[in-house]
Amino acid sequence: MDAKKKEAIMECTSFDELLNAEYGERGTEARENFETEAEAFAQDKIMNTKTPKNKNSYIRSQEDKMAGRVEKFSSSEEMFKSLGI
Repeated sequence: MDAKKKEAIMECTSFDELLNAEYGERGTEARENFETEAEAFAQDKIMNTKTPKNKNSYIRSQEDKMAGRVEKFSSSEEMFKSLGI
């Protein structure tokens, strides 16, 4: 990084000024690329916090829970009786 750019960054007082100094004004190719990558990064982080890391393990655990609910009845007749049918 050249000294002039580094000085401009050091003089920034807001995040928008920092982005302008580093990537250029809104609408420039470098700034648009940065914002696109930043948005993709943020969306990825949001998705990863809302879903388990190991999706296959999560699916198996959910299937096991479902199987346990079904297996607690020895017959379909018992299941229907429990539902009042």
